[in-house]
Amino acid sequence: MAVRVARGVWVNTAIIVNPTAGRGLAARRLDAVVAAFGRHGIRPRVMATDGRGHARRLAEESSSAYELVVALGGDGTVHEAAWGLHSSGGDAAFAVIPSGSGNDFAKMLGLPSRIDEIVTGIVDGEERRVDVGVAAIQDVSGTSIPGFFVNAIGMGFDSMVAERARRSRKIRGTLGYLWVALSILRSWRPMSMSVSADGWRRKGDTLMVTLGNGACSGGGFYLTPDADLFDGQLDLCLVEGRTVPKMLVLLPRTFKGGHVRAKGVTYMKTTRAVVAMGRPIPVHVDGEILTEQAVEVEIKVLPSALTIRAPFRR
Repeated sequence: MAVRVARGVWVNTAIIVNPTAGRGLAARRLDAVVAAFGRHGIRPRVMATDGRGHARRLAEESSSAYELVVALGGDGTVHEAAWGLHSSGGDAAFAVIPSGSGNDFAKMLGLPSRIDEIVTGIVDGEERRVDVGVAAIQDVSGTSIPGFFVNAIGMGFDSMVAERARRSRKIRGTLGYLWVALSILRSWRPMSMSVSADGWRRKGDTLMVTLGNGACSGGGFYLTPDADLFDGQLDLCLVEGRTVPKMLVLLPRTFKGGHVRAKGVTYMKTTRAVVAMGRPIPVHVDGEILTEQAVEVEIKVLPSALTIRAPFRR
């Protein structure tokens, strides 16, 4: 049903909800979200996901039928829905109502905390084109796996944290990720990586390589604190080293992005990068593990590739 909303825009709206996100928080919020849209004269169609990859398929199917597609869930739901909208080539705008454990991407959009305020912020907000990142991930078998991210891609320590967190349903939020990080450090083995980015090159022992489109990942770690959704670039953060004490010193500083000024950390803007691993490791995109056996990743930014509707952070 097409209805008129703020600023003379006619919007046909769909909500993609992941009922399991945030330990059921998204499902518990659904009625309040629908009611909030109703107070603006909007009657959205609600579509619930039933497993991994479903949000992407629903977004692909909705991109031409709706003018606004809203993701109600966590970063995984946002990742899948944004990927679906982008890959479909449709004209639908994208909005986010954060209801997961981390909600990293939503932090970049200036969203308030209450449901009615979030919905008002979407309805009365503006539409802006944001950058996205894409990747070609080669695993140990030689298979090339496509990747997409609105927020970040990570290889090394942070991808191992994401992979371990995915295996446990008990891991939630910043404290959960911190607990996993400390447990991984106890059995850490050095790894060699070769990284090239816009003419810059380095090969050696590496703790992690992260490329961020957004500033925050992992439920509250500002690994790429200067990242900007609109600058047509990705922020690359590379942490050198082979020792556990190195990461123990840097880890607390990642909560506010202070690690980028530490010795052994390379931080730079880039439009593309290639990372080759000395041994197969997991790679995450927006916290989602696409393979646990990656040996090489090619990454690039697609400027102004996705339309987002939000109040945005000023």
